[in-house]
Amino acid sequence: MRVIPLGVGGAFTDRFYHTNYLVEIPECRLLIDIGTTIRYSLLAAGYTAQDINAVVLTHFHSDHVGGLEEFSQRCRYMYQYRPTIYAMPDQVPLLASLFALHGAKPADYLNVTTVENPIVINNTGDAQYQLEYYSTIGLHAQVTSNYMISIRQKGRDNKAIRVVFTGDIGPIEKSELGRLVANPETVAVFHDCHTGSTPTPAHPSLEQMKDLYPLEQRGKIHVIHYSDNIDQYTDRIKGAGFKIAIQGEVIEW
Repeated sequence: MRVIPLGVGGAFTDRFYHTNYLVEIPECRLLIDIGTTIRYSLLAAGYTAQDINAVVLTHFHSDHVGGLEEFSQRCRYMYQYRPTIYAMPDQVPLLASLFALHGAKPADYLNVTTVENPIVINNTGDAQYQLEYYSTIGLHAQVTSNYMISIRQKGRDNKAIRVVFTGDIGPIEKSELGRLVANPETVAVFHDCHTGSTPTPAHPSLEQMKDLYPLEQRGKIHVIHYSDNIDQYTDRIKGAGFKIAIQGEVIEW
C-alpha cells in the first residue's frame, strides 16, 4: 500500500494544494477526497483522471469535494471512462444534490457504490483490502455527514495493517481516534492539525493532539491539512514526536 498526499494545505491555503490523498493498492488507485485544486495536484504527481479507479469522500466542504464535478466530466468527456465513487448511505443524497445543481445525476458520470461498512474494495491472492468508515458527525463545523476513513489490509496470514485519514475533526477526544491510534494494526494516521493564527473548533491544535496521544504513539501520526505558516510549527510538531506529511512524498508499507 502506498499513500501520496497530493496536497497538504487547509481550505484557505495559498502555498499548498488542498488536502487530498492518492492511495495505491494492487490494481486500484483510490482518491480520498477531491478538493478544488485536484486538477493541479493530480497532474503535479504525474497522474490524470483516467488513472483513478475510485473516489472516497470524508465530507462535503469544497476543499474536500469541490473538484469532483470537473474530475467526473474529464473522465466522461476526455477519457470515456467511469470511475467508482464509494458513498455511505447518508452521502448519496448529498452527491445527488451536488450534481443536480448542474442538471445531472452522479450516475451520469460515476459508478455509485453504496457502502455497507466495511466494504471490501480489492481481494488479491495475497491480501484483502477493506474500506472502513468512522462517523464524526457533530465533530466538524455544522456538516451533516462527516467521516474518518481507513484502508485495512489483511494478509493471508491474518496479519493486518490499517492507515487512517481523519478528514476534519475539532474535538478529537470525542472521536474514535484514541482507540484507532492505540490499535497495533494502525501503522499511520494522516491527521488534520490547525496551525492558523485564529483558534477554530473545526480542527485540533497541536496541544490537543499532545494531550490525547501518548508519546509512544505519536510516531504513527502524520500532520496534514495545515496552514501556510507550517514553518513556524515544524520544530514544535517534530519535537513533540509527530511527523509532518509532505506534499507529493510517497509513503509505503
